[in-house]
Order: sequence, then structure tokens, then C-alpha cells
Amino acid sequence: MDDYNAAAQTLIARLNAPAQFHSVWIRTQVDEETGEFKKYLCVSIRPGKKVNVPSEHMGIPVVLVPWPKGS
Repeated sequence: MDDYNAAAQTLIARLNAPAQFHSVWIRTQVDEETGEFKKYLCVSIRPGKKVNVPSEHMGIPVVLVPWPKGS
């Protein structure tokens, strides 16, 4: 298991919320300036639910992404 998978799993535990309250995934993007891959932990929180999301976890940036409309 790589560091990002481990970080995603421990972030889920750190959120301390039922699974139906959130979604956590790893996003990989190419940095347009350097051409290198960058990875982020992404989190969506179901509307109306209170979950504290850190801006960083295990040294990896955490990006809060809006919950999809109509879901």
C-alpha cells in the first residue's frame, strides 16, 4: 500500500463520521508549470452534515470538494 492510500484510510478515521456523511478519494493532476504529477486527498461532505476537514493530513494537502448536486 502506498503512502496516499494509507493517508486516505487514516483521514477517513480522523473525520470520525459515518460513511454516508463523506466521500474521500485521491486526485492526481499534472502541474501545468512543471509537468509533474501532484496528488491530493479530496473530501466531499454531504450537505447539512458537520465534519471537521483538515487542510493537510500526513503532509498531504486535503482539498474540500462540494458534494454533487442532486445526490
